Amino acid sequence: MRIWGGSAADGVQRAARLLLGGVFVYASLDKIAHPAAFARDVYNYQILPDALVHLAALVLPWLELFLGLCLITGFWLPGAALTANGLLFAFVGALAFNALRGLDVHCGCFSTGGEGPPPATEWVLLRDAFFLAVGLVLLYSVFGARKTAGKTPVMLLFLLWLPAAAGAAEPGAPAAVFVQPHHAFGTAIEGDIVRHEFVVQNRGTSELRIEKIRTG
Repeated sequence: MRIWGGSAADGVQRAARLLLGGVFVYASLDKIAHPAAFARDVYNYQILPDALVHLAALVLPWLELFLGLCLITGFWLPGAALTANGLLFAFVGALAFNALRGLDVHCGCFSTGGEGPPPATEWVLLRDAFFLAVGLVLLYSVFGARKTAGKTPVMLLFLLWLPAAAGAAEPGAPAAVFVQPHHAFGTAIEGDIVRHEFVVQNRGTSELRIEKIRTG
Protein backbone atom coordinates (compact mmCIF):
# COMPACT_ATOMS: atom_id res chain seq x y z
CA MET A 1 0.00 0.00 0.00
CA ARG A 2 1.32 3.44 -0.97
CA ILE A 3 0.30 6.83 0.42
CA TRP A 4 1.54 10.08 -1.17
CA GLY A 5 4.37 8.24 -2.87
CA GLY A 6 5.57 6.52 0.32
CA SER A 7 4.64 3.56 2.48
CA ALA A 8 1.57 3.41 4.71
CA ALA A 9 3.73 4.14 7.74
CA ASP A 10 5.17 7.22 6.01
CA GLY A 11 1.65 8.42 5.26
CA VAL A 12 0.55 8.00 8.88
CA GLN A 13 3.64 9.87 10.09
CA ARG A 14 3.09 12.70 7.61
CA ALA A 15 -0.58 13.07 8.56
CA ALA A 16 0.23 13.03 12.28
CA ARG A 17 2.99 15.63 12.08
CA LEU A 18 0.98 17.96 9.82
CA LEU A 19 -2.07 17.78 12.09
CA LEU A 20 -0.06 18.25 15.25
CA GLY A 21 2.12 20.94 13.69
CA GLY A 22 -0.95 22.88 12.56
CA VAL A 23 -2.45 22.64 16.05
CA PHE A 24 0.74 23.94 17.69
CA VAL A 25 1.10 26.86 15.25
CA TYR A 26 -2.55 27.84 15.61
CA ALA A 27 -2.39 27.54 19.40
CA SER A 28 0.63 29.87 19.57
CA LEU A 29 -0.74 32.82 17.58
CA ASP A 30 -3.23 34.34 20.02
CA LYS A 31 -0.85 33.80 22.95
CA ILE A 32 1.95 35.61 21.14
CA ALA A 33 -0.41 38.48 20.28
CA HIS A 34 -1.78 38.77 23.85
CA PRO A 35 0.95 37.79 26.34
CA ALA A 36 -0.68 39.58 29.31
CA ALA A 37 -3.99 37.76 28.82
CA PHE A 38 -2.17 34.45 28.49
CA ALA A 39 -0.24 35.18 31.69
CA ARG A 40 -3.60 35.52 33.49
CA ASP A 41 -4.65 32.13 32.11
CA VAL A 42 -1.40 30.56 33.31
CA TYR A 43 -1.86 32.16 36.74
CA ASN A 44 -5.42 30.84 37.03
CA TYR A 45 -4.13 27.26 36.87
CA GLN A 46 -2.56 27.93 40.29
CA ILE A 47 0.25 25.45 39.62
CA LEU A 48 3.36 27.52 38.85
CA PRO A 49 5.00 29.82 41.42
CA ASP A 50 4.09 33.46 40.80
CA ALA A 51 7.69 34.24 39.80
CA LEU A 52 7.48 31.80 36.85
CA VAL A 53 4.06 32.77 35.49
CA HIS A 54 5.20 35.61 33.21
CA LEU A 55 8.27 33.68 32.05
CA ALA A 56 6.10 30.72 31.06
CA ALA A 57 3.61 33.02 29.32
CA LEU A 58 6.40 34.55 27.24
CA VAL A 59 8.38 31.40 26.38
CA LEU A 60 5.65 28.79 25.87
CA PRO A 61 3.89 30.36 22.83
CA TRP A 62 7.16 30.80 20.92
CA LEU A 63 8.14 27.23 21.77
CA GLU A 64 4.78 26.04 20.43
CA LEU A 65 5.31 28.03 17.22
CA PHE A 66 8.83 26.63 16.77
CA LEU A 67 7.71 23.04 17.38
CA GLY A 68 4.74 23.46 15.05
CA LEU A 69 6.93 24.69 12.21
CA CYS A 70 9.42 21.87 12.83
CA LEU A 71 6.64 19.28 12.66
CA ILE A 72 5.15 20.75 9.49
CA THR A 73 8.48 20.98 7.68
CA GLY A 74 10.00 17.80 9.12
CA PHE A 75 12.99 19.75 10.45
CA TRP A 76 14.51 18.28 13.65
CA LEU A 77 11.64 15.80 13.67
CA PRO A 78 12.83 13.44 16.47
CA GLY A 79 13.44 16.31 18.88
CA ALA A 80 10.26 18.15 17.89
CA ALA A 81 8.11 15.03 18.29
CA LEU A 82 9.61 14.26 21.70
CA THR A 83 9.27 17.84 22.98
CA ALA A 84 5.73 18.21 21.62
CA ASN A 85 4.65 15.06 23.44
CA GLY A 86 6.23 16.37 26.63
CA LEU A 87 4.17 19.56 26.35
CA LEU A 88 0.99 17.62 25.59
CA PHE A 89 1.55 15.43 28.64
CA ALA A 90 2.01 18.60 30.72
CA PHE A 91 -1.16 20.19 29.29
CA VAL A 92 -3.31 17.11 29.93
CA GLY A 93 -1.80 16.68 33.38
CA ALA A 94 -2.51 20.32 34.33
CA LEU A 95 -6.12 20.08 33.15
CA ALA A 96 -6.68 16.79 34.97
CA PHE A 97 -5.06 18.17 38.14
CA ASN A 98 -7.35 21.20 38.16
CA ALA A 99 -10.38 19.01 37.42
CA LEU A 100 -9.56 16.90 40.47
CA ARG A 101 -9.31 20.11 42.53
CA GLY A 102 -12.71 21.25 41.26
CA LEU A 103 -11.31 24.21 39.29
CA ASP A 104 -12.86 24.73 35.86
CA VAL A 105 -10.73 27.49 34.33
CA HIS A 106 -10.21 28.69 30.77
CA CYS A 107 -7.48 26.41 29.46
CA GLY A 108 -5.93 29.15 27.30
CA CYS A 109 -5.16 26.52 24.67
CA PHE A 110 -6.25 28.43 21.57
CA SER A 111 -7.55 31.77 22.89
CA THR A 112 -6.61 33.91 25.87
CA GLY A 113 -8.39 35.94 28.49
CA GLY A 114 -11.86 34.46 28.05
CA GLU A 115 -14.55 36.31 30.03
CA GLY A 116 -17.46 33.88 29.62
CA PRO A 117 -17.93 30.45 31.20
CA PRO A 118 -15.07 28.12 30.24
CA PRO A 119 -15.77 25.08 28.05
CA ALA A 120 -16.59 21.87 29.88
CA THR A 121 -13.49 20.31 31.38
CA GLU A 122 -14.45 16.87 30.07
CA TRP A 123 -14.53 18.15 26.49
CA VAL A 124 -11.18 19.93 26.80
CA LEU A 125 -9.59 16.84 28.35
CA LEU A 126 -10.98 14.63 25.60
CA ARG A 127 -9.73 17.02 22.90
CA ASP A 128 -6.24 17.31 24.37
CA ALA A 129 -6.09 13.56 24.98
CA PHE A 130 -6.82 13.07 21.27
CA PHE A 131 -3.95 15.41 20.38
CA LEU A 132 -1.75 13.43 22.77
CA ALA A 133 -2.77 10.18 21.07
CA VAL A 134 -1.79 11.68 17.69
CA GLY A 135 1.50 12.80 19.23
CA LEU A 136 2.21 9.31 20.55
CA VAL A 137 1.46 7.82 17.15
CA LEU A 138 3.96 10.27 15.65
CA LEU A 139 6.51 9.49 18.37
CA TYR A 140 6.12 5.77 17.74
CA SER A 141 6.48 6.22 13.98
CA VAL A 142 9.70 8.20 14.47
CA PHE A 143 11.41 6.07 17.12
CA GLY A 144 9.77 2.66 17.42
CA ALA A 145 8.40 1.54 14.07
CA ARG A 146 11.47 -0.43 12.97
CA LYS A 147 11.89 -2.23 16.29
CA THR A 148 8.25 -3.33 16.60
CA ALA A 149 7.07 -3.59 13.02
CA GLY A 150 4.87 -6.62 13.70
CA LYS A 151 3.10 -4.92 16.64
CA THR A 152 2.00 -1.79 14.79
CA PRO A 153 -1.79 -2.45 14.72
CA VAL A 154 -1.90 -3.27 18.44
CA MET A 155 0.16 -0.19 19.32
CA LEU A 156 -1.99 2.15 17.22
CA LEU A 157 -5.21 0.77 18.71
CA PHE A 158 -3.83 1.32 22.21
CA LEU A 159 -2.81 4.92 21.45
CA LEU A 160 -6.17 5.74 19.90
CA TRP A 161 -7.92 4.26 22.95
CA LEU A 162 -6.33 6.87 25.25
CA PRO A 163 -8.80 9.71 24.54
CA ALA A 164 -11.78 7.50 25.38
CA ALA A 165 -10.11 6.49 28.63
CA ALA A 166 -9.45 10.12 29.52
CA GLY A 167 -13.02 11.12 28.73
CA ALA A 168 -14.38 8.37 30.95
CA ALA A 169 -12.28 9.39 33.96
CA GLU A 170 -13.86 11.07 36.97
CA PRO A 171 -17.52 10.90 35.81
CA GLY A 172 -18.81 12.13 39.17
CA ALA A 173 -16.37 14.96 39.86
CA PRO A 174 -17.53 18.48 40.77
CA ALA A 175 -16.85 21.32 38.33
CA ALA A 176 -16.48 24.87 39.62
CA VAL A 177 -17.29 27.52 37.00
CA PHE A 178 -16.83 31.25 37.55
CA VAL A 179 -19.48 33.12 35.54
CA GLN A 180 -17.14 36.15 35.48
CA PRO A 181 -13.57 35.01 36.25
CA HIS A 182 -12.05 38.54 36.15
CA HIS A 183 -13.11 41.95 37.44
CA ALA A 184 -11.28 45.28 37.14
CA PHE A 185 -11.94 47.67 40.03
CA GLY A 186 -10.31 50.60 38.28
CA THR A 187 -8.49 53.28 40.25
CA ALA A 188 -8.81 53.00 44.03
CA ILE A 189 -7.31 55.44 46.51
CA GLU A 190 -5.69 54.08 49.66
CA GLY A 191 -8.37 53.55 52.25
CA ASP A 192 -11.18 53.02 49.72
CA ILE A 193 -13.32 49.92 50.21
CA VAL A 194 -14.12 48.08 46.98
CA ARG A 195 -16.35 45.05 46.67
CA HIS A 196 -17.32 42.60 43.97
CA GLU A 197 -19.20 39.32 44.19
CA PHE A 198 -17.88 36.41 42.14
CA VAL A 199 -20.56 33.84 41.31
CA VAL A 200 -19.38 30.22 41.41
CA GLN A 201 -21.52 27.51 39.83
CA ASN A 202 -21.10 23.78 40.34
CA ARG A 203 -21.69 22.15 36.95
CA GLY A 204 -20.48 18.76 38.05
CA THR A 205 -22.47 15.83 39.39
CA SER A 206 -21.14 15.70 42.96
CA GLU A 207 -20.84 18.08 45.90
CA LEU A 208 -18.40 20.99 45.49
CA ARG A 209 -16.46 22.08 48.57
CA ILE A 210 -14.40 25.27 48.41
CA GLU A 211 -11.79 25.04 51.13
CA LYS A 212 -9.17 27.54 50.02
CA ILE A 213 -9.28 30.76 47.98
CA ARG A 214 -6.27 32.73 46.75
CA THR A 215 -6.70 36.27 45.45
CA GLY A 216 -4.52 37.81 42.79
